[in-house]
Amino acid sequence: MSLEEMNILVVEDTAINLKTIVRLLQKKGVQADGVASGKECLALIKEKHFDLIFMDYLMPEMDGVETFRQMQAQEHLCKETPVVMLTAVTDGGAKEEFEEMGFSDYLGKPVLPPNLYAIVEKYCK
Repeated sequence: MSLEEMNILVVEDTAINLKTIVRLLQKKGVQADGVASGKECLALIKEKHFDLIFMDYLMPEMDGVETFRQMQAQEHLCKETPVVMLTAVTDGGAKEEFEEMGFSDYLGKPVLPPNLYAIVEKYCK
């Protein structure tokens, strides 16, 4: 799959972060959608398949971990889709902790374009 064929979902409650990440992805030719909450994510993945999902860790109402747990518990079109945790929590064990929860990868904030693109290319199959 080429980058232009990828469909990526960004789940991020901070509007400027969401807009920035979606624009960075689109700049590389990726089809990118953004939603501002876990609830919106759960509704959208029932209607549309995504090849990769970036999930913000700390969101009001339903954080990224709870959203991910609910994704695992219900039927939707993204069962095999890698989910990458987006977070400013960058201590030494964070990546391993998120991987133990079932996340495919981890991307620290602030999101730097080279790091974002490296993750996208890693999952571009």
